[in-house]
Amino acid sequence: MLTGFKSLPPLLEESPNAVHELSLARDIYEHAVVLSVKAEDQDAFERDFFQLKPYYTDTGNRLPPSPQEYPILGLNLLRLLVQNRIAEFHTELELLSASAMENPCIKHAVELEQSFMEGAYNRVLSARQTVPHETYVYFMDLLAKTVSVADLLSETYQMVDPWPCMSALCINMLKAHCPYGLLSVT
Repeated sequence: MLTGFKSLPPLLEESPNAVHELSLARDIYEHAVVLSVKAEDQDAFERDFFQLKPYYTDTGNRLPPSPQEYPILGLNLLRLLVQNRIAEFHTELELLSASAMENPCIKHAVELEQSFMEGAYNRVLSARQTVPHETYVYFMDLLAKTVSVADLLSETYQMVDPWPCMSALCINMLKAHCPYGLLSVT
């Protein structure tokens, strides 16, 4: 059905039905994004999001804003955090307007990233209780698992002998190359 609409990206041809066609396609892709989250399919989410994104970036002057835009943009930021794609997370932030940065859905993802980078894992875990949109729960659960592992590693790092770990990870490091003398030869 959508393939017959000439008013859709990338063509964006003018037609009497252009606004209706663009709105219909945007709604379909927004539903596809939400469905992929409910199906817990990150690959489908990424595909659907990239098909939807031009409707937010390239058709803003033709369509009224979607009430789902900021929740979905925030959801994508959350996905990037979960997948540890921090550079892409920051690239996506750079593309957002100042008003978008004030939206609770976007702020939630930004605050999570800051807490995660600071090692404030308790704030990351408690943020699950205050999600700005119900679709965020899936990615918040994944992030909680990541945080739990990181928290355990940070707690045990002082107690673990690094040499067996390095051997198990096939890391060959001479003491001279170890920064700040963190490793001592026993």
